Amino acid sequence: MRDPKILLAEDEPTLARKIRGTLTRSGYTVLPLVASGEDAVDRAREQHPDLVLLDVAVGGKVGAFEAADAIGLELGVPVVFLTSRGDSVTVDRAASSEAAIGLIQEPEESGELLAIVGLAVGKCPPRGSRSRSVARAQPPLDAASDGEIPMAALALDGRLIETNAAFEQLLGASPGEHIGRPLADILRPADSQRYWRRVAELFDGERLFFRSDAARLLNTRGRTVVVDLSAFPVQDSKGETRVCVEASPRIAAH
Repeated sequence: MRDPKILLAEDEPTLARKIRGTLTRSGYTVLPLVASGEDAVDRAREQHPDLVLLDVAVGGKVGAFEAADAIGLELGVPVVFLTSRGDSVTVDRAASSEAAIGLIQEPEESGELLAIVGLAVGKCPPRGSRSRSVARAQPPLDAASDGEIPMAALALDGRLIETNAAFEQLLGASPGEHIGRPLADILRPADSQRYWRRVAELFDGERLFFRSDAARLLNTRGRTVVVDLSAFPVQDSKGETRVCVEASPRIAAH
């Protein structure tokens, strides 16, 4: 059995050492560190890693997004972006990239790092036996973020299986009213964006993260709600994978 090989492209030495140590202690083989986009592309061509972790702010003549295109689209090696930058432009661009399958927003947190890396490695094309991990564990929705952020859990066919009170208020629904129905039928886009098609890619294992800022949606009462929408795979208490949707309201209009 071979340990999965991971290439880390990170130009911040302290963070790079911490990530490398976390991965090595968890049984991954970490290739020699690279600190530029062009070196990441060259090393991926030479070493054929199972996964590339690529900081969106990595230096060099080739930027992170250009490097991700070369690695993810041309070489077919899965790419997960790393970013500790909180600005919505960077996060939104990374989350919507066609070349990357995921995004880790707090790479210094070992729990999130290992959960996403484990799931990403599990989605890689088989190259013999490998260890696999699963998505991050999910607490009860009302416990997450103190129940203030509207959250819902979806089965892999897109049906609602759990909502918190804040999400029900966003829907304009009574408690449990829409459990078992497809979320795409309940919270419909108010514009031409195909939010739920992108979320569906999480069900197919094509991506590990989705985000769209200022998404315009119609709730069950015909009201337009504007939310920062994100979705990611989680693991419930029974070990089953579901998709968690967060919809943080910005404004609402009749």
